[in-house]
Amino acid sequence: AYNRVIRKVAQEDQVPLVNLAKSFDALPDPTPYFYDTMHTNSKGMALIAQDVATVLESQGLAARPPKETASAPSAP
Repeated sequence: AYNRVIRKVAQEDQVPLVNLAKSFDALPDPTPYFYDTMHTNSKGMALIAQDVATVLESQGLAARPPKETASAPSAP
């Protein structure tokens, strides 16, 4: 019920939705991503960060920084 309300509010307010429930439900076993049944550990936080970045990028609200390329050190 909670997730349904979140989706409805996001749609009504026309704001991007990061559907974390969908991401975690898609995992074969989400247990390694949580300390307990509610709180994510560092592995879970990394998945959340990836999902947030993907949604923000898809909406044009953020962009990944360009990858650094190896370059010669600058002279003093």
